Amino acid sequence: MKLDYMNKNISVEDKKLLEELEQKYSPDELAAVIKELSDSSNLSTAVVAIEEGPSLAEVILDFLKKLEGYRIRLREYHWNAETMSMHTLTDNLMSDLLSIEDEIAEDMQGILGIRITPGQLIPVFTLSTELEPTLKELIKETLTFKASIEDEEQCSGMISILDDLVHKLNKALYLETFK
Repeated sequence: MKLDYMNKNISVEDKKLLEELEQKYSPDELAAVIKELSDSSNLSTAVVAIEEGPSLAEVILDFLKKLEGYRIRLREYHWNAETMSMHTLTDNLMSDLLSIEDEIAEDMQGILGIRITPGQLIPVFTLSTELEPTLKELIKETLTFKASIEDEEQCSGMISILDDLVHKLNKALYLETFK
């Protein structure tokens, strides 16, 4: 899918750079920035924003959206449990996830001095429909998020929270084997 920026009044250098960026970024990412700056005609600012990537707040909020989706999926497993051990395990995981999600959100707001406003936390759901693959996917998501914030000194407490989450998920993978 090619973006329709050729009709914009932008420099040849910006057009060339956007063509290169089309190879690295999704059309939605490019289109969002172009649309936002279309009135100002300062596309160089858009190009810089794309190259810098999402802000720390956006990265953390995206992870919180995923956590919320996983927590809802765990609720579904909880209601669909066929054994008491599965019912209890998913109940405990939901509680852990809620607590960790809250800690990360409050940590983010303390670090960045911003508030999460109503309507910002739209859950992102996993496609997994079984507990084990869901837990493995959440571990992978958590480790990916952790790697994305490791260089941010102010996020050291959040990294500890993420380590705790991975520990709880690994333990749940083990407990899930008990039928």
